[in-house]
Amino acid sequence: MAVIHVGATDASISRFHKVSIHQNISANTSVTVHAFQGEEGTLNETANWTSPFEGESVGEKFSKTGGLIQELTGGTSKTKLLSAQVWDGNQPFAFDLSLRFFAIQGNADKEVMQPLKWLSKFMAPEMNEDFPIEFNNDNDLSPDLGRAPSDVSLNIAGKIIYRNCKIETKSMNVFGKRDANGNFGRAEVNLSIHSSSTINRSEIDSIFL
Repeated sequence: MAVIHVGATDASISRFHKVSIHQNISANTSVTVHAFQGEEGTLNETANWTSPFEGESVGEKFSKTGGLIQELTGGTSKTKLLSAQVWDGNQPFAFDLSLRFFAIQGNADKEVMQPLKWLSKFMAPEMNEDFPIEFNNDNDLSPDLGRAPSDVSLNIAGKIIYRNCKIETKSMNVFGKRDANGNFGRAEVNLSIHSSSTINRSEIDSIFL
């Protein structure tokens, strides 16, 4: 498989200061965008816990009687058990990353512009123009479906690696300084990336190296 590398490809700079995002763009070709770490990079992990019995009590069915007993005795039919937290699933990992690109080798196209382009391509679908299913030509009746964006692999400093992620948002300044050819000499991109699904306990060791 042919692998295209763009961005911060200078091997003299430690991988511990870089972030790499990889996608297979076809059966024979993949692209890896290498970036320098920006000011901030956060990983948000959320476990959902609910109290399904909150507000209920034995006296709930006999609210007037229960209210009268509480008024007369100061007692209550509510228990700690009714406020117990019940696990209701975990959300996928959420990464908010600030990435930087610099033309430190003097090639603004390969080091800055192409990474910006490929990150947009990583997010983009390929939809049919008019119908969900189209046919290639008169002699080939096999259906041609549109394509949703593929997963990407995320590598943060060689220490946090996850292979099934979705890029949800990308933002950048389009009014940055440009060289004589109109290319950015540097750029900063903010990405929101989520894992494709909830992470199991057994997967953690293979993600945090």
